Amino acid sequence: ALRIHDPVTGSDTIAAGAPWFMTLFGRDSLLTSIMAAPFDQSLGLQVLRSLARRQGAVVDALSEEEPGRILHETRMSADVSLFEGHRTRYYGSTDSTPLFVVALGELVRAGLPLGALEELMPAVDRALGWIEKYGDLDGDGYVESVRRSEGGLVNQGWKDSWNAIVDHEGEVVDPPIALIEVQAYVYAALRTRGYLARVLGESSGATFDARARRLRLAIDRDYWLPELGTYALGLAHGRAIRSSTSNAGHMLWTGASLPERVAPLAGTLMSRRLRTHWGLRTLASDHPAYDPLGYHTGSIWPHDTALVAWGLARWGLGR
Repeated sequence: ALRIHDPVTGSDTIAAGAPWFMTLFGRDSLLTSIMAAPFDQSLGLQVLRSLARRQGAVVDALSEEEPGRILHETRMSADVSLFEGHRTRYYGSTDSTPLFVVALGELVRAGLPLGALEELMPAVDRALGWIEKYGDLDGDGYVESVRRSEGGLVNQGWKDSWNAIVDHEGEVVDPPIALIEVQAYVYAALRTRGYLARVLGESSGATFDARARRLRLAIDRDYWLPELGTYALGLAHGRAIRSSTSNAGHMLWTGASLPERVAPLAGTLMSRRLRTHWGLRTLASDHPAYDPLGYHTGSIWPHDTALVAWGLARWGLGR
């Protein structure tokens, strides 16, 4: 039901959701591709091709396009514009670029032919180039979320509403913010690139693995909150955002969590502060900003819960 025709590639691709988002998105279409990979690699391949054809090539503040960046969303019709200047693409997403790399790795593990992998490798390396050159704004090794345009999204992770990122007192945190799940995706992207290097017979696999290990240790040093048994929601202006959220569970899915953090993190995620009979709250129920109907401040998102459940299973905690 979510398949749509892409006039650029001439093939079907996958939309983000009905009814409002029947168009190609970066994050949403990639996550669908990742989850469907064991059953249908052709779907993910078409998504990757669609996104690669629209990969950022220039610096444009209005659309937030940058070389190597994977878009946030597009409009398939030329008469539907997202911005002044009739741009039909918007690139204000921090996580779609590393997820592009992760998705290709999942498809290859599921059986994607070598020829399709080789076709997409230039786009993969451009994506990693964006992470290093444009994603890490201050050179601290983390990818920050911040808009480049006044008309862009204030928050550019998957929790992209204006009040999604709140501190322990319930106050909205101003960007730039290095979100925990984005760093987890970057870790996974580096590990994936190392894996793809080995599949292709390249000698660079160990280099990417080493970069991933360094990032993993840095995340543990800067984000882990032992008194809360979870990772900080993000880093903002040099300080950890001490809010207990579902975002930390994505560390389990990507494998970025150190083994000794898995049990306490799983305990936090499965506590009644976050767990319900329907899934995980996006924000712990004892948080000052918690709202069970809040878009990203307490409501339950199926893809979020699914990724955390996948992560728990990855560490043998799926029962």
